[in-house]
Amino acid sequence: MQFVTGGAFNGKSEWVRKTNKQKLAWLKGSEELTLPQPDSFQNTVVLEGFEYLILNEVRKEKEIEMIRSEFQSLFEKWMNWEETSASRNVIWIGSDIGRGIVPVDPAERKWRDLTGWVYQDLVKLSDHVYEIWFGLPQRLK
Repeated sequence: MQFVTGGAFNGKSEWVRKTNKQKLAWLKGSEELTLPQPDSFQNTVVLEGFEYLILNEVRKEKEIEMIRSEFQSLFEKWMNWEETSASRNVIWIGSDIGRGIVPVDPAERKWRDLTGWVYQDLVKLSDHVYEIWFGLPQRLK
């Protein structure tokens, strides 16, 4: 698994397209109503806007630990999917929403905090982690 993060509109998606020449199945977190499952995909899958998948779960008013557990299970499913074929790869793209002013609204603060924790969980499981700022990639792991 790979995780690509950085600021909003800083070139994360463009960088993923340029560095992956094979055909990509592209999912947008802002358009997904449920957590995407790997069952129907064959090769490389990109999950862009990962922070919006987390936001959707926060809006359901679930407890933080329950949401984290659901994402950990999701990561494990995608890891198992990858392991069944050398041509399979999942790339998670998520904007860094943890910098700047801490939100006053409790739900927005919960989203921000939870996104940071879920990203940490994903980083632990990812083979490669990249940060993109102003179109410049930096490999972190």
